[in-house]
Amino acid sequence: MVAALFRLENNCDEQEMLIVLGKQVDWLKAPEQMGLRRAFVV
Repeated sequence: MVAALFRLENNCDEQEMLIVLGKQVDWLKAPEQMGLRRAFVV
């Protein structure tokens, strides 16, 4: 998660940003990520 956030901060390419965000959304869908997913919503 931290690595993805750094990639987003240092990103210059819109396409790469969309890819990173898509991967993060997929990762946060996992049941074991419920606490982290809730933290982002709050």
